[in-house]
Parts: sequence; structure tokens; C-alpha cells
Amino acid sequence: MYASHHPHPTIVSQYGSHRGGVHAVRFRPQMKHLVSGGSDCAVYLWSLHCRPNLRHPVVRPYRFLGHTGPVYSVAVSPNDNLVASGSQDRSIRLWLPTVEGKSTAIKGHTGPVRTVNFNHDGRFLISGSDDKTIKLWKVNNQKFVFALSGHMNWVRSAEFNADARLILSGSDDKSIRLWDVEKHECIQQFQDVLGMVNSLRFHPDNSCVASGNSDHCIQIWDIRSKNLIQHYAANTGAVNSVCFHPSGNYLLSSCDDATLKIWDLREGQIVFTLQGHDGATQSAEFSASGEYFASGSSDEHVLLWRTNIDFAGCTPDKELVADEEVAHILCSACKCVCTHSSNEPAIHCPKRVKSFQTVAGKGASACKSSSLPPSKGADIPVDHPGELSEEITSKAKVHPINRRRSNTNNGKEGSLTARLKTSPVSSIPDVKSFESTLENICHQLSVLTRTVALFEERLSHSEKKLTRLEGIASQVTTDEESEEYRD
Repeated sequence: MYASHHPHPTIVSQYGSHRGGVHAVRFRPQMKHLVSGGSDCAVYLWSLHCRPNLRHPVVRPYRFLGHTGPVYSVAVSPNDNLVASGSQDRSIRLWLPTVEGKSTAIKGHTGPVRTVNFNHDGRFLISGSDDKTIKLWKVNNQKFVFALSGHMNWVRSAEFNADARLILSGSDDKSIRLWDVEKHECIQQFQDVLGMVNSLRFHPDNSCVASGNSDHCIQIWDIRSKNLIQHYAANTGAVNSVCFHPSGNYLLSSCDDATLKIWDLREGQIVFTLQGHDGATQSAEFSASGEYFASGSSDEHVLLWRTNIDFAGCTPDKELVADEEVAHILCSACKCVCTHSSNEPAIHCPKRVKSFQTVAGKGASACKSSSLPPSKGADIPVDHPGELSEEITSKAKVHPINRRRSNTNNGKEGSLTARLKTSPVSSIPDVKSFESTLENICHQLSVLTRTVALFEERLSHSEKKLTRLEGIASQVTTDEESEEYRD
């Protein structure tokens, strides 16, 4: 079957310190951090490095506070020196991605800012707002340049093309517009858009654009012919975001039905439906190489995935590619393997990887990969804003650990159950007994981890109940005092 030619995308890590839905995710260009913005008015920078010399991997994010409303959009400058965010508080903030998290506020919109994006060299920033306008800003002095008006409703998405000569925008007025930056005018409007436009993206070769709409559809338009060339109507909820794979062959979408979908644009069909979140997926983004992608959801979690498909013609992520000699450390809290080169840190292997299901489209096999259940919002502590991620200090060199996937037949429909397994190194002499002991220890630690997670979850529920009871008691006291005063 079609999807059987591709390994299934797998969850690499999950991050859960947001105290509200996650509306936007972006990678930093050098893959040092994953940036997210959410309903808790905060911008987080999640470290993609791990500490292999510790018993438990430590991932403490930078937390940037300054907005007074939910953060709807984030963007990272191409030269990696700034992070931009747009918020319901009608402001744009430019953050320095450092421990202090210093920021500058830009206030020029009269409505919530739904989208922000840099141009190709980071000199200019565009923003789209509920005030129905798109505005261009000069980054070095935060000065307003010009505004584009024409939409009749909220502007939810806007971005530059590769050479920054064109701006693409989508709105709740069910229109997609293409603007000339030099002339400050709309030069093209795409017809036959049936729903509100939640997300727009240029194809890597700038020949076409993709839109994710509220009518549960994805549409792809040819810029030159102005025609609709592909239409996908396979979602069971509004499409909240779309993102092209750097190869241009695949499209990633997030949806209100809590799924992520990967589409093969050459075959014109769905490849994978990914179920890893418990709530509507608000945003999804490929890394610069397409080797990884991230997703944010209303369940307050950010997930990092390994794509496992089609890297032809793409440059691998420098910070995450292992050299010929790689080190392998078996995480004590799970049976995952963190790999890193002798020179570069690698992606963090989580203590608890969330269970998810991958379903291939067009009658393909349904595959499921399960691991330890997460403790919502309790797996990554934040001691204080801007906490530094700790760097790798251990550089042990051993041979790679091979990973094997075992497939078993499961029922008449031919569904396959794929369970990731790690096989120990066999090339190192006299280590079988040691590996067996280590596996037993890891298993015991995983049991303890799950137990602690359960206690944390129960404690969280107890605290919420106590807060509600205190509120009720306070209200009753106020009512009694009011009655006494009346008497």
C-alpha cells in the first residue's frame, strides 16, 4: 500500500508548560529552540538539546512575559537574532532570544494581531490584524512603513514570498489577496474560496500557494494561471494551519478534529493522519530541512515529531545530525535513546512520550505506536522565566544502537501494529549482562515515573477543587455579610 513505503512519523518529545492552548509554533533557524505562543500570554523557547550525563534529561524553557492577552502568532528572524509575537492585546513584541528576554513593543493596530512574519533578510516585518489591515514595519527602528487595506474582515494570515516583493494575505471575508510591496496595491485576488481563510503559505518555489479554510478544506492555487489546481476535503474540522515541506512534495495541516495530516502533493492524496493531541491542533510547522515538525494544540502541549519521509534535495538540520561517531545514552526515565555527535548536541528524548496513532489514507494500514502516558503540564518544570537550558558535557563514544520496527498482522482489515523497539549494541564484547541489568533498572524507573506522574495529576486536580471551594466559600461569606448589612 502507498503509506507502507514510508516510515511513520514518530513523536520525539513533548513540552507542556503552557497554561492554555498553544496557538503558534516555529523553529529557530539553527534548531536551538522551538518557539511557541499560547493563551497564557506567554512566549516559550523550548530547548532542543539534552543533558545525557544526568539521570533525567533537563529541558527548561525560556519564558517571555510581556503580553497582556493570548499570543496568536510567533515568528523568528532569518538571522536568528529576534523573535516576534502578535497578541490579542493589539501589540507586536520583538524579543531578544536570551535569558533576560528583553522586548520592544510595537503598537499600531486597533485590533488583535493575528499574524506576524519576517521577510527573507529580517529587515522588515508584516502583521495582520482584526482591524482588517496588513502593516509593514522596519525592524531596526520599529517604524511603521505602510498599510495595505482592502479586506472586509479580520486578517488571519499574511506572509512574504521568497524575495519579499509580494505579500500574501487571507481573511475571514473568504478572500485571498496577493499584494505588490513596491506599489502598495492588490494585484491578484483568488476566487472560489468557500470558507474563512485561517492559514496561507507560499510553495517553496513560489509558483503556488496553499490555504487552510474554515470549510474543512485545503486549496492550492497556481499564481501564474490564477487557477485552483488542487482541492482536499478530507478533514472533519476547520483547517487551522498549513505548511509546505521544504522539498515541496508534501503539505502538513492541523485541524480542529485534533489530528495532523500529511498530504502527498504529487499523488494528490493523504499519506498520514496523526493523532497525538487531545484537543484541536492550532498550528504545525516543518523545520528548515523538513526532518522534523512541531505541533501546538488547545490541550496545552507542544509535540516534536520526526518526519521520516522525503529528504531528497534538503539540507539536514546541522544541530541535530549525528556524525559517523555518535554517542548513545539510554534515558533512565524511558527506554528511548538520545543520540548526539561528539561536537553537537541533539534532540531531547522525553521522559514520557505520548501515545499516538498513525493512520494512512486511501485504505492504507493503521499503525499505532504507544509509550508511557504523559502527565499534563507536569513534565517540564519552569523555575523562573528565562531559565537556561543546560548544555551537554559528556562526550562518550560508542557504536550506534540499531532500531528495528516489528510489524504484526492484526485483523481482517490488514491493520498493522508497529511498536518501536531499540535493540542493544551487540558489537561491544561482554556487555549482555550489563545491558540486561540496565534494562531492568530502566523498567523500574519507568514504573516510578508513571507513578509520580499519576500523583502529580491527582495533586493538580485536588488543587483545582480546593481553589473552587475557596471561591464558593468566599462568595457565601460575602452574601452573608450583605444580608447582615441589610438587616
